[in-house]
Amino acid sequence: MTTVVLANAYLYKLDVKQWRFHQPYPPLGALWAASVLRHAGFRVVLADMSLADNPQQLQPVLEREKPKYVVVYDDGFNYLTKMCLTVMREAAFAMTRPSDRFTKSILLSTTRKGLSNSASSSKSSCSVFFTP
Repeated sequence: MTTVVLANAYLYKLDVKQWRFHQPYPPLGALWAASVLRHAGFRVVLADMSLADNPQQLQPVLEREKPKYVVVYDDGFNYLTKMCLTVMREAAFAMTRPSDRFTKSILLSTTRKGLSNSASSSKSSCSVFFTP
């Protein structure tokens, strides 16, 4: 079975404003993505990076699992784009760099706009970026 390490891209400690409140939220987007991958037949290792000190804390998971794919899930609906936190984007890309030795990295970014009960105003999009 093909192994995928899936990590969420939001590190609360890098968001000084949000870290002040000490109220982390579960990485629901990453959990959803893990469910989809498992249903597709992949072995999924979820690396919850929410409380990590830095993106390099993903490295031991990558070394232990040696996955074929690394998916870094960037939940664009969360604070990443809403609050324009460039530091989170940089952390997401930093998480993909160590994996280059033994796997292909994928940065999965989702954005939801116009969320409401009306089907006509509800839009969603998904972008997938492969790192070299």
